[in-house]
Amino acid sequence: MKKIYSLLLVMVILFAGCGKENVPEVITGDVFNVTATTASISGNVLDDNNSDITEAGYCWGTNENITYENNLGIVKDAFVGNGNMIDYTITDLLPAETYFVRAFAVNGVGIGYGNVKQFVVSKTVPEVSLTIDAIDVRLTTITVTGVVEANNGAEILKRGFLYSTSSNPQEGSDKVYATEYDETTGAFTATITGLTTGTKYYFKAFATNLMGVGYSEVIGEATTDTFLDVLAETIIDANGVKISACVVTVGLWKEVMENVLSSDEGYYPQVSISYTSMQTFIEKLNAKGIGTYALPTVEEWRTAAGSYTYSGSEDIDAVAWYAGNSGGTIHPIVVPFVKEANEYGVYGMSGNVWEMTADMLDAENHIILGGSWNSTAEQCKVANEFYYPVNSFGNDVSFRLVQK
Repeated sequence: MKKIYSLLLVMVILFAGCGKENVPEVITGDVFNVTATTASISGNVLDDNNSDITEAGYCWGTNENITYENNLGIVKDAFVGNGNMIDYTITDLLPAETYFVRAFAVNGVGIGYGNVKQFVVSKTVPEVSLTIDAIDVRLTTITVTGVVEANNGAEILKRGFLYSTSSNPQEGSDKVYATEYDETTGAFTATITGLTTGTKYYFKAFATNLMGVGYSEVIGEATTDTFLDVLAETIIDANGVKISACVVTVGLWKEVMENVLSSDEGYYPQVSISYTSMQTFIEKLNAKGIGTYALPTVEEWRTAAGSYTYSGSEDIDAVAWYAGNSGGTIHPIVVPFVKEANEYGVYGMSGNVWEMTADMLDAENHIILGGSWNSTAEQCKVANEFYYPVNSFGNDVSFRLVQK
């Protein structure tokens, strides 16, 4: 009887030592370091339940009932032994999306899951910077460049600039969108047009993603040129004659004469003015203290016009608007309407408008040169000249300046 009791006791002890196999016991740890596109997760295997662990890791997705089979992503090699699992960083997440994640482990019996953890990817707008290059500032246009320094995990949907004459452009200011965007460098550029000459503007770059709008911290500023600035910058040394690259425009005329300029007229030659009015303009210009200017003499004009039959070419169509190509109208002095310059860099000395000189043909007439939009090719030759009666107001006569 004693022997039987002892045998039963040994069997009970052996049975208790073997235990029953079951799925692993797992715990899901913390979700940490959540960014706009990533999140890190930790976990542990608490007990293998008498069956060796063959896999352990994490599964995640947007469904709360996340499983080994039903997920958007899974990693299976996070187990490093002794119940330890390495932390794992989930990537390529969508900003502002709600995700569910849980740890799991697999043994010979099946899959054991940890508790489900929920997290929301960070909501972050783009990071943007702004630059303005002084060489891209003109009379009525300014070119600005922005850079998306970081899209913070979401596709860039729009980008552009706010601009205003106030020192801190806000929503509601003028806005321009940039259509070109270099995803490699993050750069985008826009040329803002229709600005007022001689005016300071302030700029702020922006970019939008699913999270909203990000603005540049630095506010850029630039002042558009005046027509007087352009005159000073475009005096050409044409074979020893210091002469303006273009005839006097409506914009320059109105700045000097202190008249109101409409934005669409500034680049046209100033016409329908008398010789006396031209002299009044020159007196006012010289009074500004930015140089001494005068009408060119015939000799100065022809020296600056160059050595070709037409100023800059033997081909009149390359350098002049005249009756054969003007369509019966005067043309503005701006790309794409401006013709080629001559060999010195002077524009329009043949065609578009006749140009007044300081010389008289006789007591009743001034000498004008170069031809105009309604002239024949013969009249546009550098060697030819025409007369302009005193106190006339022709719609095809303007003037150019020389600097003394």
